[in-house]
Amino acid sequence: MPDFSPAFTTPYQALLGGTYRQLHAHVRAAHETICAEGRVTVVHGTHVLTPFFVRAMNLPAPGNLQPTTLRVTIDRASHAGDEPRMTWTRQIGDTRLDTRQFARGGRLVEVSGAGSIAFTLRVNGGALFYEHSRSRLFAVPLPQALVPDVSACVSPLENGWRVRVLIEWQGHLVCEYSGDIHPAGAL
Repeated sequence: MPDFSPAFTTPYQALLGGTYRQLHAHVRAAHETICAEGRVTVVHGTHVLTPFFVRAMNLPAPGNLQPTTLRVTIDRASHAGDEPRMTWTRQIGDTRLDTRQFARGGRLVEVSGAGSIAFTLRVNGGALFYEHSRSRLFAVPLPQALVPDVSACVSPLENGWRVRVLIEWQGHLVCEYSGDIHPAGAL
């Protein structure tokens, strides 16, 4: 009997195509179904608007080597031909951030609550780079001057990967978090 179920891939595979195989195996694993853990250091900027952006974006509190967990799941498409979607659940210290990701218009879209950020993805040296391209609130495009710029890099380590997320507004640091993550139970 033929299998009529659609092929389920990740938004990353859909966006990067053959380039996806250029990612280091540990970086690929970080962008597929996984449970992972590690420690992340979080730094906040000192600009007067930093607390506003931190609250609005539900960013983690500052602190060194905070315990961190990550769970990534691939959501099954509801209809054949639906674009792949993923759910990301991150816990950094006391802060939990749940987001959904999907591919649209050649970009990775990450949705949290009423807001969304679209990223252009780039692969270099086995690492994955996220470059902020636009933001929306309640599906309304926001002017770049009003929203923080978000960039990220996931690079390979011997037993996992290093993540670095940088959030800036008009050249001022809002939040940076970075640290080493590995599959749960890998150490």
